Amino acid sequence: MIALCIGRKEQGKTTLAYHLAYPFPTRIIFDPREHFFTSSTQIEEGSELYDHLDDKAEIIIKPADHYPEQFEIVCDQLRHWVRDNHEEEFALLIDEAYDIKTPEYMPASLDWLMRKTKRKQTRIIFTAHRPVDISTDIRALSDNWLIFQSTQEHDLRIIAERCGREVADEVQKLRPREFINWDDSIGTWTKFMDPRAWYMSLSRKETDDARTASAN
Repeated sequence: MIALCIGRKEQGKTTLAYHLAYPFPTRIIFDPREHFFTSSTQIEEGSELYDHLDDKAEIIIKPADHYPEQFEIVCDQLRHWVRDNHEEEFALLIDEAYDIKTPEYMPASLDWLMRKTKRKQTRIIFTAHRPVDISTDIRALSDNWLIFQSTQEHDLRIIAERCGREVADEVQKLRPREFINWDDSIGTWTKFMDPRAWYMSLSRKETDDARTASAN
């Protein structure tokens, strides 16, 4: 499944994204803005990723700079691991898609992960302030749009084109930490009004990094 969490700062999109990723036994979080402190396994270089994937539940990549280049390395490493471990389930969370510049360049390994992995086995999640921060190719492949309040005219036009005018009208009325989930597979939307259903602390330090969780 590919999910887009779209919203302005402090609306809850990053927390919601982590809620979606957490059930998976292996979680890879690309965190250029250093929002996540949920695992003691934190690395700066994408080239270190493969060595942790077999025995760590959650790996957070906090690159110092060159975000698009480091992200491509992360995707290359993850694709290599998936090819070596065909049945493994994983979640890849990319926080703040703007930083990886997918409208300008999308790594071939990311395209492979989105197209070639099994839908129930994989959850790839992007957060973004605006739909335009995510390439049209990614938006076309996405299964769910989770949209917090949006009022910018260009954003609403993109939302209406993909999700329908009704959704574009409704997202303008949302209160803080409310969102609409557009399920593209069945063409329906649901409004979520209670953040207690998905709130998770991003400052929690895991006491056990072993891969013990199981996917839903």
